Amino acid sequence: MQAVADERGLVPVDLVVELLRAGGASLVSFNMLEDDIAVLMRQPWTMTSSDGSITQLGRGVPHPRWYGTFPRKIRKYVVEDGVIDLETAIRSMTSLSAGVMGLPDRGVIRTGTVADIVVFDLERLRDLATFQDPHHYCEGMEYVVVNGALAMDGGEFTDVMSGEVLVKGEQGTGNGELNPSPSIRSPFTLPRSPSRRDIPDQQVACRYHKCHGECIRKLRSCVVDVIAGAAQR
Repeated sequence: MQAVADERGLVPVDLVVELLRAGGASLVSFNMLEDDIAVLMRQPWTMTSSDGSITQLGRGVPHPRWYGTFPRKIRKYVVEDGVIDLETAIRSMTSLSAGVMGLPDRGVIRTGTVADIVVFDLERLRDLATFQDPHHYCEGMEYVVVNGALAMDGGEFTDVMSGEVLVKGEQGTGNGELNPSPSIRSPFTLPRSPSRRDIPDQQVACRYHKCHGECIRKLRSCVVDVIAGAAQR
């Protein structure tokens, strides 16, 4: 923001006002630490998802996750950084998600289940979308089977349109995976009491790293600040 403001001979606040008057602008916020991502990614209850949507190729400037979320996880956090192994990554994208969403015939390769299968070349698999140039499909996908029909053949799209909208079922009734609660719990355990806001900080326990509740204290402080700011407005 400061660099753009300097380029236009403005202070950042005036630049924001100018952008808003011109119709607004998008903002990319890099506010996560890789160490935190690694800790969370290793937890057995962490699923892979994206809030990216479907867009027409070449239209607008969407977030690169719209094209590369799943390949990026495998390329960066499995192949390059070794944060998790391939089996863990695949489970987080398939059977765990389907189990939590209550889809009993999805997420595993097994007789009687729906054939949703992706065959990829691990050495070639990578995401190509960037913030500056997001409209690129990933590399390394060889075959994609959707509902038993071949949607990609030898790296090329077919004319098959076999996808469908899935309706969420009951949690824990899926394909062998359980609902993360209570069988797979969050790392944060809050003691049960009539009023949680009265719980002393030392009673908040983090089960995966010995931070002595520091992560919860920071979260609590952030929430309090946001509520106070909203009240003042």
